[in-house]
Amino acid sequence: MSATPRKAEVVINLFQSLLVPELRLLGQEAKKKHPPLKEACERAAVKLGTLDDLKDETELEVLKGLEEVWRPLLIACDCKSKSLVTLALGALQKLVSHELVLSSAVPLIVTSLGKLKDLGDESVHLKVLQCLMALFSSSGGYELSLTQMPLVFNLSFSLYQQKNYAVVQSTAAATLSQITTALFDKLETKEKGELERSSKSAFLLIKDLCTVVSGETGQYVKIQGDVPKMFIFELIYNVVRDHSKVMASIPQFVTLVKEDLSLVLAQSMQSVSDLPLLVRIYRTITVLLQRFPYDLVQQQELFINLMIKTVDFPDVPAWHKVVVLTCWRELAENYLYLKKLYHRFDHNHKQANLFESLVTAICNVFKKAPPSLFAGISMSAERVTLYKLLAIKSDEEILIKPGEPVVWAIDTIVAICKSLSKLVEIEGRPLTDGEVANDVEAQQGENLSAHMLACVWQQVLGACTLLLDKSQDEEIIEETLRCFKQFTHACGKAGLDKARDEFIAAMNKFTLPSQGVLSAKNMQVLRVLFDVANGLGGVLDSSWYLLLTNFQQLDFLLSGSGSDQTSQSDIALIRSLLSKIFEGTKYFDDSALLTMVSALCKLSAEVALQQQSATSPSSRGQVPTFALQRLAEIAVANVLRLQVFWEVLHDHLEWLVKQSENEQLRKAAVETASQTVLSYLYKYRQPLMSPPVSPATPLNTGNRSRSSSTLERIPTWLDEPPSDKFWEMQPKVVAVLRDMRSSGRSDVAVGCLNLIFTVMQRAGQDLVPTSWRLILSMLSSSSQTAGEVPIGFKSVVLVCSDFMPILDHDGLQALIQCVGQFSQQIAIPDKTNTNLSAIQQTLSIADFCSSHPTHASPTHWNSLFVQLRDAASDSRPEVRHSAMKTLFTALVTHGNGLPSPCWNTLFWDVLLKILDNVHSAALTAEQQGLNQELQSQKGLIMHHSRNTAAKQWYETRCTVLDGVARLIRVFYSIISKCVSRFAEVLNRMAVHLANASLHSTEEVANVGLRSLQYLLVEISNAAADQVEHPAMLWEVAMGTWERLTDTSEATSLSTAVLTTLAEGLADLCNQAYGQSNEKLKYHLEVHTKRVLTLLDKLMKSKAASDTMSFPSKMQLSIIRCVDVAPVPKDSIELKAQLLVLLCSFLPSPHLIKTCASDPDSVPKQLVRGEAQLCERVLVILNKVYCSSETQNAVKMQSFDIVLQTFGAILLSRHFMPLKYEMWRKAVEVMPTLFDSALRTFKANDKGTAVMWKNVVAMLKGYLTYGTSQEGAQTPENPSDPTDECDVAVLGLVHEVLMPFTVHHEAKEAQQELMGLVDWCCKQRCKRTLSDTAMKILFKMCEGCEASDVKTQIGCAAMPVVASQCRGILTQYLADSRLQNRTPLPKHRHDEVLAVFNRLASTEFTPVLFTTMQDPPTLRTTCPAAYGPRGLSVRLLPILTEFVTCNDEQLTKALQAVLYVVTSELGLVSLAS
Repeated sequence: MSATPRKAEVVINLFQSLLVPELRLLGQEAKKKHPPLKEACERAAVKLGTLDDLKDETELEVLKGLEEVWRPLLIACDCKSKSLVTLALGALQKLVSHELVLSSAVPLIVTSLGKLKDLGDESVHLKVLQCLMALFSSSGGYELSLTQMPLVFNLSFSLYQQKNYAVVQSTAAATLSQITTALFDKLETKEKGELERSSKSAFLLIKDLCTVVSGETGQYVKIQGDVPKMFIFELIYNVVRDHSKVMASIPQFVTLVKEDLSLVLAQSMQSVSDLPLLVRIYRTITVLLQRFPYDLVQQQELFINLMIKTVDFPDVPAWHKVVVLTCWRELAENYLYLKKLYHRFDHNHKQANLFESLVTAICNVFKKAPPSLFAGISMSAERVTLYKLLAIKSDEEILIKPGEPVVWAIDTIVAICKSLSKLVEIEGRPLTDGEVANDVEAQQGENLSAHMLACVWQQVLGACTLLLDKSQDEEIIEETLRCFKQFTHACGKAGLDKARDEFIAAMNKFTLPSQGVLSAKNMQVLRVLFDVANGLGGVLDSSWYLLLTNFQQLDFLLSGSGSDQTSQSDIALIRSLLSKIFEGTKYFDDSALLTMVSALCKLSAEVALQQQSATSPSSRGQVPTFALQRLAEIAVANVLRLQVFWEVLHDHLEWLVKQSENEQLRKAAVETASQTVLSYLYKYRQPLMSPPVSPATPLNTGNRSRSSSTLERIPTWLDEPPSDKFWEMQPKVVAVLRDMRSSGRSDVAVGCLNLIFTVMQRAGQDLVPTSWRLILSMLSSSSQTAGEVPIGFKSVVLVCSDFMPILDHDGLQALIQCVGQFSQQIAIPDKTNTNLSAIQQTLSIADFCSSHPTHASPTHWNSLFVQLRDAASDSRPEVRHSAMKTLFTALVTHGNGLPSPCWNTLFWDVLLKILDNVHSAALTAEQQGLNQELQSQKGLIMHHSRNTAAKQWYETRCTVLDGVARLIRVFYSIISKCVSRFAEVLNRMAVHLANASLHSTEEVANVGLRSLQYLLVEISNAAADQVEHPAMLWEVAMGTWERLTDTSEATSLSTAVLTTLAEGLADLCNQAYGQSNEKLKYHLEVHTKRVLTLLDKLMKSKAASDTMSFPSKMQLSIIRCVDVAPVPKDSIELKAQLLVLLCSFLPSPHLIKTCASDPDSVPKQLVRGEAQLCERVLVILNKVYCSSETQNAVKMQSFDIVLQTFGAILLSRHFMPLKYEMWRKAVEVMPTLFDSALRTFKANDKGTAVMWKNVVAMLKGYLTYGTSQEGAQTPENPSDPTDECDVAVLGLVHEVLMPFTVHHEAKEAQQELMGLVDWCCKQRCKRTLSDTAMKILFKMCEGCEASDVKTQIGCAAMPVVASQCRGILTQYLADSRLQNRTPLPKHRHDEVLAVFNRLASTEFTPVLFTTMQDPPTLRTTCPAAYGPRGLSVRLLPILTEFVTCNDEQLTKALQAVLYVVTSELGLVSLAS
């Protein structure tokens, strides 16, 4: 019945589908010979057709109800008819297969089947076997009783013994195997309580099988005949192999195995010589040993010892040894069995060392093999296998090669190594459930793998070494190397350091070629060594040193002569595999990584010591840098675990660069540090251009800045920002550069500095503050060594340009100090480019501090200023000049944002000290000799005037004076509040400026004067609440200026210095008065008298005229100063002093008179310079005199000297060259001056009369000078070019002087002036002057009715007009008569024509004729003579004489005059 209940309908359908066709055929076959069978078949068929009443029953009830349906099948089996039996057995097999037969009916079926064994038909026998198999192969299975089971086995064995039918025999063998398996399978499904009861059949079966093998008859199965032992051993093997677990759980089975089965196997091992049977015996033993390791103690020892003897005994056939070795290999592959074997025997000191003996026996196979044997064996050749051995028949010839045992021994050793390695792995980790279940007993003890390895490693090593040495077969070598690798791993894992090292050392011997060429074996061993290094790095520990030493030798060989004889592909492969080793260290644990690094450091140290002990450079040769290169690779690969080995690596690199005398090693050490540091700092960044490079590779920096290139964008984080450990470790990594650089080796120092530059380029943005301080400290110290200065400073520039924003407070301070060190460096004294560039960088730092006020503190500013102060005292002029200019530029640019506390430090600790230091240095240089020539600076082209120390220090002094003064001027309002004791600071500054102003050197004095002047202006303007500051400065300044002018003649001061003083005074005056600066004006007016005195002294100094260009700059400056002289409005004395001062600037009357008497004695400076100067002074004098601010008293008081001065200048007209006509300017300004002066005088005053007398005398002297001595120009010559000035003087007389003669009632002066005009009219040689004089005379007479003043002037002028007209006309008539018909000169003609035109057009006021000296009767006789045309009437007699004139123009003009006269006389009606 099925294990799973089925529905009745399903069972009925199965019966109908399976049995109805079979019953029909069976009935048809038995209808004649076997009627009962036919009837039974028909009844069964009818029964199958009427099963509706069973559809509601259970499966069991249905099967019971249908039991009679299949009874005809058993009847058919009893018929002995082949056809009927065949049909019946087929149907019966189907029913059994579908479990349609009740278990109670199975004995009946078995009985029926047993009766058919003698039928003798092959097909029947096969059907019988199929039915038997169906009984045990059905899903539910049928339970056979203890009495039925022997029948089944007996029947099967009987059929197996049918040797006539091979098919039947083989099918019977399969059936027996299946039945046996099914029997034991059912045991495994039983509960523990039923197991012993249900296993009796199985037990009896195995016991009978053992009995049969022993040659006796079984008691249970009672096998008849001769059953082959080989078949029985197959059955036993299958049972033990597949069901050892259930057997081990049943005590009676265990006893059976120990007492019966083991005995049978042991006896068979010693007695059987048939290979097929022996193979099966050993195979069974192998299974037993693995399945019952703790149950078969004595038996196991017996089996293994027998097998060992078999292998060790030389006379044993090779095939026998192969059989044993194949079994051993199977045992070796079971690592748990090996452990149990060792645990039960070797570990128990009371027992034999079976495990060790087993391994030794295997190894002895190699050792006892003749050497020639190794040359002929090959793993790749076809060899015998266990399957081949099983297939060999007893009568076949056994063909096994002599080397087969060696090959199997190799396989076995490999398997043992693999198992031990796996065992070590398992014991090194928690066991899985399955492993615990399989090894409960052994696992209760201690870990055994180490003990197992310890007892066999020497044997294994010897055997493997022998194989590796003797064999040339690639596969054997490969297998042997696999043993090496696995044993190395196992020993390393188990802590057997010596064993592991021995295995590594043994392999190392086969890596290096003996003839310089790598063989195939060398390459194979190398590959394994590389695999060991890659895969077993965590367990190598001290073996790393052995490996790395070997790798170093190999690398050295391939880099030398060995590279020429070894193929390039092999070299490339080796190098690739070597690199993978060190790249693979990222998978090592921390301990293994540290061990490997320590080994490399030890190796590197040994190389250094070897090089150190070399006797000569030639004996040293090429230096192996393998260890250092690989240290770099490890550091790059394990950059995130650098803390694990950093201390070891750091100490080694530091030791190496300090102790090694070999430059190659030191360079390699620097390279290692370089790659390590760069990789660490760049680990978390995604490269945008290229990975970190070493400093050995030049970097094209160009004009690099962070905004344009450095890399050229900042890389991004790969995944996420680094952890805190990364930042904590970073300073330790960077510190290696500092420690290596401290070695004192120049090449190391340069390499470290190159690395620093690369670090900043690649990862400067990721450096932490501590790292920055370390770097800047190294850069700072590099300024002291010539070879380090260029690269060190390049890094400093990079920091200043790109990284200042990320520096913390201390970092920025360190940067400032570092830049300061470079600005003062003297390591390369003859090249100051670095100093100058460093000084320029301080300006960049100042810009940064100003633009990042929160980032910079007063400490930074103070430090920056102190560095510049120290640089400003440098002995090299270009350095100190640059430092000072940079200092002042930074202060002026960023002064407004400078923290207040910085100003106090700046002045007291920086600027004043610079002033004192420079002053002292300049004095020292001056004392050593102003003319001592300095050796020209290399690479610096200097002006020839700067090549003495004194002059260079003078220039420095100028720079600092100007800078400090400018600084005070610009930031006075801030400085005065922030600097303590500022008055003292200002006083010290003023003293320095005063000393400079008095210096004998023009340049210094000029700067002192200018700075003092600018300081005066600024402080005077700004010091609203600090009165003492400007007062003190003014006092110092005035004293300095006075000392300067007082000593100028004695000390022969430079003209430029005095000019500078004059220009400064002029600028002060201009700002005070020209720009209305009241504060400055106040201080100037306080010192007006002293200023005027200064100006007077300056103008009279030799320097004023000591020039090639006139007027000199100093004269012009003095004039500018006087132009806006700081004279208080209410100071008559000072104003008068000013006017006198101005007059003193002009040529004195005495000088002019002297020159007038002797024109050849005119001084050169008067001719070339003072003429032009005087013109400017005259203008200023006129302006000052005419100013409304000049008091009348001053004007009256000064007019006399002014008049004398003007008279003298006018007199110079007669002896000065025409191009130096300063008298022209005098004539130009005289109208305004005289107008202003005459207004101050009063009528009937004594002083007024004197004044007029002097004025008239001065004018006469000007106009009439030299008329008697010098002949006039002929009329034919052009007009005198000086006539225009004479005309101007006449205009002065007419427009200015004549009106004031009326106001002052100066009749005498009026007459003299009129006489002067009359004189001018008579100067016919000066046509312009005479014509102008005539015009003026007529103007005086015109419009007199407008005022009394004009009337009086006209009355005075009328007689002169009449006289002049009469004289001109009379003279013309007389001359024309003398010339007869010859025309007179044109100017004479024009002169007469002008008189006619004026007479015709001019009407006079009648009152003018009252002053004429006429006959008393004229008024009555000719009243027209006193009319508007009175002058024409009076000249009528002369006019009539011109009637005969032939000149058309004159005739026409005369007609007009006569017409006017006749009209006046009433002779002609004007209306007509």
